[in-house]
Amino acid sequence: SSVQALNFDDVPLGDNAETPIASPYHGFNFIQAGIHNPPGSGPFTTYAPHSGSNLAFIGEKNGVEQDGYAGTAGDPISIVQTDGSRFTALGAWFSSNGSEPMTITVSGYVDGILVSSFSQEIHQGGAGGPTYVDLSVLGSVDKITLDAPNYFGFDDFSYTDNSTASGNVITGAGTTNSGADLLGADGAKITGVVGVTADTTS
Repeated sequence: SSVQALNFDDVPLGDNAETPIASPYHGFNFIQAGIHNPPGSGPFTTYAPHSGSNLAFIGEKNGVEQDGYAGTAGDPISIVQTDGSRFTALGAWFSSNGSEPMTITVSGYVDGILVSSFSQEIHQGGAGGPTYVDLSVLGSVDKITLDAPNYFGFDDFSYTDNSTASGNVITGAGTTNSGADLLGADGAKITGVVGVTADTTS
């Protein structure tokens, strides 16, 4: 299946406005996620869209419930396809609205079982962000979670729908981005890639 991308720019927002992501959004349910239009047109100091004016961000990270956000305040972002099918996330451009740098943790699940997870540093707009994060190492999953100690945003989330794919193999995947950043050569540190196998003996 073909590579698709969500840029969150189809939700009209005024300068510095935000709104919870209304699910379903392009075939996905986003839990604890909103869309924000950072003030101005750049350069951006913290939240940094990669394209257009908007980016997605983690909602209620301060632990305070606000109208419109599904899930529990303080929880990570969860991304699932509305029909529960598997998909392969390819990547997204992340920016910190908190510490510099900030470590995000990305996890992939199949049928509620953690199958892959990694952490990576991301940066504020004023410190080189947004930071490209290669999500393809998660493989074919039915749920992704994104978490960090504080608020962060992401843009240009690319993925393939695995309804016709088999296994975790992606061939011929293309994106509109090119160059060293796409290869992870932007100095970002990826640590702790983990594969977890369910214990079925108990």
